Amino acid sequence: MRRAASLGLIVLATAGCSEEFSVGSGDDSSVDDTAADVPDTRVDTSSDTGSGTEDTKTDATPEVDSTLVDVGVDSAETADALLDVAADVTDSTIAPDSATADTTTVDTTTADTMEAATDTYVDPCLGKVDGAACGGGSICKGGACVAPVCGDSLITPSAGEECEDGNSALCDGCEACARRKVLVVPAAASARSDGLAASLSSTGGACYEAWARIDAGAPADAIYLSSTSGGSNSHFIVRCSTAAKVLSFAVENGSPPIEAKYSVNCGDGVFHHVAACRQVTGSTADLRLFWDGTLVASATGAATKIGTPTSVVIGGVTYGAEGLGGRIDEVRISKIQRYTANFVPSRRHSVDADTVALFHLDEGTGTVAKDVVAAQTLTLVGTSWADDTGYRAADCSDCVGKADGTSCGASTSKVCSAGLCVTAACSTGDHRCSSDKLEKCSSTRLGFDLVSTCAPGLCDVVGRECDECLTGAKGCVGDTPRTCDATGHWVSAATCSGTTPTCVAGLCAPLCRSVTAPANAFVKVPSLASALSATGDACYEVWAKLTNPGADANYILSSVAGPSTSHFNLLCFGSAAAGGARLSFSVDNGAAGFIAAEKAMTCADGVFHHIAACRSIAGSTATLSLFVDGTQVATASGAATRIAAPTTVMIGGYAYEVDASQPGLTGTIDEVRISNTLRYTAAFTPAKRFTVDASTVALFHLDEGTGTTAVDSTATAHVATLSSKTSWSSTCP
Repeated sequence: MRRAASLGLIVLATAGCSEEFSVGSGDDSSVDDTAADVPDTRVDTSSDTGSGTEDTKTDATPEVDSTLVDVGVDSAETADALLDVAADVTDSTIAPDSATADTTTVDTTTADTMEAATDTYVDPCLGKVDGAACGGGSICKGGACVAPVCGDSLITPSAGEECEDGNSALCDGCEACARRKVLVVPAAASARSDGLAASLSSTGGACYEAWARIDAGAPADAIYLSSTSGGSNSHFIVRCSTAAKVLSFAVENGSPPIEAKYSVNCGDGVFHHVAACRQVTGSTADLRLFWDGTLVASATGAATKIGTPTSVVIGGVTYGAEGLGGRIDEVRISKIQRYTANFVPSRRHSVDADTVALFHLDEGTGTVAKDVVAAQTLTLVGTSWADDTGYRAADCSDCVGKADGTSCGASTSKVCSAGLCVTAACSTGDHRCSSDKLEKCSSTRLGFDLVSTCAPGLCDVVGRECDECLTGAKGCVGDTPRTCDATGHWVSAATCSGTTPTCVAGLCAPLCRSVTAPANAFVKVPSLASALSATGDACYEVWAKLTNPGADANYILSSVAGPSTSHFNLLCFGSAAAGGARLSFSVDNGAAGFIAAEKAMTCADGVFHHIAACRSIAGSTATLSLFVDGTQVATASGAATRIAAPTTVMIGGYAYEVDASQPGLTGTIDEVRISNTLRYTAAFTPAKRFTVDASTVALFHLDEGTGTTAVDSTATAHVATLSSKTSWSSTCP
């Protein structure tokens, strides 16, 4: 507060206008109006002496943008004049110091009200505790209004939270802020729903399933689920005979029942998924029983054998509580035969259009459990609750519900496998050679996938490929020689021509070579045994000229491990043989018996013949076919088990004979080829010179002409060893 003693000018700005107050000396209180061009409003408020009342006088006079108010104060009153100007623009007051002073007041009630409305804010969490609702589904936390989040240390039922879960661990009783419990049903305890009977049907499909554990001390007849009224009436009953160790699912409407049984230790104290499913088609009921997702038993019978529905009971029947003697969870009843073949049980069942009732059994307190489909209730008698700590190890793994190969755990070397977090077998991009197989790390990192099967010794893990050959090896492609370089790849030379027009063992050679083998001479190929198989098709062919018609036998080509153990045996019997001269192709496996396709003929006639012995296997039957010069001359069939395992391939003898005792060929042989296909099935024109194709296991041109070895022309390059009595010949077919 201050006193006015001299002339002053106070300008008060308000929204849209300004006001000037001129204060000076004078004889009397007077007001001068200064005319202006536009209207204005002048307010003169004077206090009546001693009355305390106010007279208000309004005078509208043209003014430019402002109102000019002259307030005069008598000289005698000057000392008492008090000018009090409030600082607030919207609330300007000039208050007198005495009752005789004039007062000019600007009424700003409307402006004050607008300001109050603008400035007013009510904090929705002011004075409220954490967890209190603050509108829009939000809650108060730390004085702020926020959306509820699982893991915020507050249980918010309106957000569907049943418990507070501040971690991602499974099997701790609270998962994703939902309670996880199991129902403990000891002997003589039970859980019963009377209302469910009306939802059951004796027609169509049905399935009753649960996760359950039967512990030691359980009743001899531990009942998982039932709807049976006693006597010979059972709509269904699923139970475990703990003493007999038999799981069963039965329906009955007069003895005998339809019952599917499975021998298993169902009272082993371990959680198992049990599913009993039924389908009525026409007049037949089909019952199927599943144990941990595996179909283990089934039974069929008349649909009229399904009893009348009654109350559903866990751990007993309507006329008595035998009890389960263990724990049960996730009880679901469906109106379809939900499972017909093996499946992977879900840890937590879900509701679909075919669900009649689903009891998660997560209440955790009380004597009532509720179905999540139609709010049916189970009345609990003698039961208790326990935390769901997982049905098995996989339930509590962070791989639950995740595909194999998904990363898991804290280490990058961990991946999911069948629901468990395990150490990966390999890293992405890894390769390895497993014997002659080139393999790479699978997409799941749980093992290796086959890339290619390489020829022996040619798997190259560094180069991540199958090498074509062994460094330094020589070979031919047609009549073009080639040599294997340091990287394991073939390098071709110029094609043979002129006086050496043919390629033999990587070298150009004269046109024709063959091997002559007298009595007791032979050619041996030990490495071929591993390339042969007792299953599938095969064909063995040669060009041969046999020159001893009177011999007991001329041994052409064989893989024989003993007197009655032949993978295959191709020979020409001479006239001295029992049964006379003939060409024979046989297999023999001891007690399993033998098969022989034979053609009576003088095969040792001193002329080159193309001889092909082919084998096919269809199911359990093997068929042998014998061709001479492109014409089929004999066939024979028998059990495929009569084919013995392969052993060393011999030209002119048997693998089990010592070298000095080999019977020999007595003749000349050329162009030996073994194939893993049924190469010939009808008449054909034999090629003079064979070629390598995808079905060729080995091909010996026998064109080397020198030395004691011959090399197979395939990439495998099997080596044949010639005995000392053999010789090279230029005689060819």
